[in-house]
Amino acid sequence: MSHLPSLWKSAALALMMTLVLAGIARAAGGPAINVELNTAKQTDDTCTLSFVFRNGLATPIEAMTLEVVLFDKDGLVDKFLRLKTGPLPTAKLRVKQFALKGRQCASLSRILINGVPDCSGGKLTPAQCLGALNPSSRAAIALIL
Repeated sequence: MSHLPSLWKSAALALMMTLVLAGIARAAGGPAINVELNTAKQTDDTCTLSFVFRNGLATPIEAMTLEVVLFDKDGLVDKFLRLKTGPLPTAKLRVKQFALKGRQCASLSRILINGVPDCSGGKLTPAQCLGALNPSSRAAIALIL
């Protein structure tokens, strides 16, 4: 039992190093998974978010799930969601839409990508996919990591 804290520290350090190195590679123009919030359109009581994905990794992504958090205009947490991207082939654009029934687009200030609980393809891990994410937004709602 006395080794348990050191195991947790080692695991946490390994995860931090993976994320730091992936962030450095992304900042240096390394391979990335670009995620763009392209539009946020209101139709009646539904806010439809359109995302454009481009997998710049050498490995096709079979499936990826993003855990996102919606924030209202006051900066308060509004809702947690899990968005499934489906397959993301290498170097190909994919557009995915997510309908948020009962939500007003104008009430949202930002969307935080809180984590990647699932990412499969080749030997990809969720931590590698999270580290490779490069978020951007063309909408009035910010998309951040």
